[in-house]
Amino acid sequence: MEAQISPARSTANSGEVDHTDHAAGMARLVQAVQELSLARSLPEVQRIVRTAARELTGCDGATFVLRDDGKCYYADEDAIAPLWKGSRFPLESCISGWAMLNRESAVIPDIYRDDRVPHEAYRPTFVKSLVMVPIRKLDPIGAIGNYWATARQPSEQEVSLLQALADATSVALENVQVYSELEQRVQDRTAALEQANEEIRQKTDRLTTGLDSASAYVSSILPGDLEGPVRVSSRYLPSQQLGGDSFDYRWIDDDHLIAYLIDVSGHGIGPALLSVSVHNLLRSGSLSSTTLLAPDQVLTELNELFQMDKHDGNYLTMWFGMYEVSSRTLRYASAGAPPAIAVAPDGTSTELSSGGKPLGMFDHARYTSRSYTVPPGCRILLYSDGAYEDACIDGRPLSSTDFKDLFTRLHESSLDDLVETLRGLTPSGTFPDDCSLVRLETG
Repeated sequence: MEAQISPARSTANSGEVDHTDHAAGMARLVQAVQELSLARSLPEVQRIVRTAARELTGCDGATFVLRDDGKCYYADEDAIAPLWKGSRFPLESCISGWAMLNRESAVIPDIYRDDRVPHEAYRPTFVKSLVMVPIRKLDPIGAIGNYWATARQPSEQEVSLLQALADATSVALENVQVYSELEQRVQDRTAALEQANEEIRQKTDRLTTGLDSASAYVSSILPGDLEGPVRVSSRYLPSQQLGGDSFDYRWIDDDHLIAYLIDVSGHGIGPALLSVSVHNLLRSGSLSSTTLLAPDQVLTELNELFQMDKHDGNYLTMWFGMYEVSSRTLRYASAGAPPAIAVAPDGTSTELSSGGKPLGMFDHARYTSRSYTVPPGCRILLYSDGAYEDACIDGRPLSSTDFKDLFTRLHESSLDDLVETLRGLTPSGTFPDDCSLVRLETG
């Protein structure tokens, strides 16, 4: 609650001042100046000024007037009876306008003896004498009026206090304008950011929808489990909605099954498109059956077709194998891919790799095929390096040898068991890189 300080009062009609009350008036002025320094809106300024103006001089009424497009707008008041709050008058026809136009205070002991006062406007009111001071003398933006119900002569000290309040008010109004402009800028900037965020959200939604559709397409072209003389199962775990891995396995005739796994460098749309392109080419019949029976020729042709300088710098690794049931022979070739792992029923494991360069890196890279005689009940695993590169064992990263030993131990278990075991070895329980697994089991 604000402290009530007695105003500075002049001795009736004499103009003499009680210096004790003047000191109290100065204290009240300082309080008003402090309050005005904290004001952040026009209504706050009006409230402070109308209250302080009455208390500084002990008048019967006070008005807060703003200059508004050639008129005097009586924005607020605090008086013993209604005055002109909410009214507008031409600058030239009221005393507040006179104070603003002449840039000086008007001290009027008797309003009916001063031609500057529009008498008819004052007759319905209690006002008999007044003081009007401009808000900011250099370029007035308003005025503060004090009114008395009796004729009296305000003292110079009272007028000085009121003018000091008006000067402080001008600073407060400037501060309010600056604060309002800054607040508006913040609001405009916030609105612009919200609009930008909404546009980003909408674009992200559209992109997400497109990625979901693309991801669904990639999943749709990958094969399901295969039964028959060779049972095949697979798992595809992309690190993002779209990954650079793909694989396939299918019979090209009654005696020959092909299986391969592709891993394109990077993640996202570009690598996924490249991986799908290779996959679709192999599915389309563009390569002859004779070529498909020779893994080294498959890799050689793909290397020529998919050079990295024509595919945004993306290269791919690949393991390609062809199993001939009648001879139980697996012919295979690799291009920078991890070696396939073959585990015989007795638990003996063999790495299957021919050591070729990744596809697309070198124009005339050479690839060789190797053969492996597959024993009955053998299980063979094709995998991308994302299956183990973030896994740890005994506090150290899982090596390719560790991975081979892990699959050898779990070769009779399902692929899901292998996936869960690998998840358990990663710090986050997820695969930070694409993970693809293909397991073949011969009869």
